[in-house]
Amino acid sequence: MKTHIATLIENIRASFWFIPVLMTLGAALLAYAAIQIDLIFGDDWLRSFGWLFINNPDGARAALSTIAGSAITVAGTVFSLTMVALTLASSQFGPRLIRSFTRDRSTQYALGTFVATYLYCLLVLAEIRSSTDFTLVPNLAVLLGIVLAVAGIFVLIYFIHHVSVIIQAQHLIAVISDDLQETIRRLYRPALAPDSDEAQQLKQAAEMHAQIGEDGGVVPAGASGYLQAIDEDALLELAHRRDLVLDLAPRPGDFVLAQGALARAIPAEAADEELAREINAAIVLGAQRTPHQDLEAYIYQLVEIAARALSPSLNDPFTAMTCVDRLGAAISLLDEMQPPSPFRFDGDGHLRLVVNIFTFAGAVDAAFDMIRQYSRTQAPVTIRMLESLAQIAAQTKRADRRAVLQRHADMLRRGAQEALPEPHDLSVVEERYRRVMRAIGDRASPSAGCSPRHKRRK
Repeated sequence: MKTHIATLIENIRASFWFIPVLMTLGAALLAYAAIQIDLIFGDDWLRSFGWLFINNPDGARAALSTIAGSAITVAGTVFSLTMVALTLASSQFGPRLIRSFTRDRSTQYALGTFVATYLYCLLVLAEIRSSTDFTLVPNLAVLLGIVLAVAGIFVLIYFIHHVSVIIQAQHLIAVISDDLQETIRRLYRPALAPDSDEAQQLKQAAEMHAQIGEDGGVVPAGASGYLQAIDEDALLELAHRRDLVLDLAPRPGDFVLAQGALARAIPAEAADEELAREINAAIVLGAQRTPHQDLEAYIYQLVEIAARALSPSLNDPFTAMTCVDRLGAAISLLDEMQPPSPFRFDGDGHLRLVVNIFTFAGAVDAAFDMIRQYSRTQAPVTIRMLESLAQIAAQTKRADRRAVLQRHADMLRRGAQEALPEPHDLSVVEERYRRVMRAIGDRASPSAGCSPRHKRRK
């Protein structure tokens, strides 16, 4: 249930309607409160506001009508500018990047400000009374309407500036990169010491999982869609209650086919219809990938910007190089972290759940494979990718991760040798490749961190 709620909250955050609706409801409450204060305390204390104090019913109606008409007109302008930005983002950066625009809080607050001001003025207008026997002008409510109008002017100025900023590639790349690094810190944790008790437990669980092999009964998926989230607590409780081990095949971000293999239950006879129903209830499927538990979704957003920038229609290698820099920073941060364990244990220490995790090698492949394929003839991008690999290799300590970086450096080198005709470009690529190899060799040597020059001085 907690995972379903978290996914719902993430989808609400990415929606364009939630903040404006809240602000509109808040405007209705503000109008009611202001009118009630006017009825209770009167208007004598407001006369000190001078020309802002409007006690004439016709003047109050004229002021509120003008503000309401202007607010709804500007709200339409804000909506139009937003649609232009979304159209531009979809065509230039890719349709999957629209989510980053709809999540933008400044745009939501700007639209909500003008819609809320419009509703506020309408509600206050309805309370103005004027007849031969009775006159009611809610002076505080009218004054607040004027204040909202003045605030709306500054909101509009800021929004125009903000739109000019968010459509820039550099800004969008920075926003996605920040979200990517925040997700890494949320899903991962600092690396464990190899000899720690937890590390030993994970090693034993890996050996136990290898012994299980392909045994177990297949649990089918109930529907097709992208796996958005997994409620691991519910699955762990289910496995403990039924005294079995669940091996979940897909991970968040994978596309699941209806009646396809969703999990394996061990022992095999436990894979009945009731178990399938409970497992399907513990996962969230959707029409698109969401980054709540899917780190690869953010990586692919940066990759998509880079791939489009390298297309012949745009031919913008600088944007692609910026994406490479940001991806390199994310991979570097990921190298410092410990991926979540694929093994989940119950309170008695028994292995109950095995999940499919996103590895360091998978992250490097997702970040660099497609860009490498699109940039075979782009020497600057190839060079920048090798520089990024050298920076990552200079800090990684694990041999398996250095092997991943070397594999990508080798592929970049071979691609450049086959696609770049200019000898000077090839010589630069070779020099950057040697940097990667030196960084990998230095970290692999026992005296890593001590340069040859320092050795000679000793």
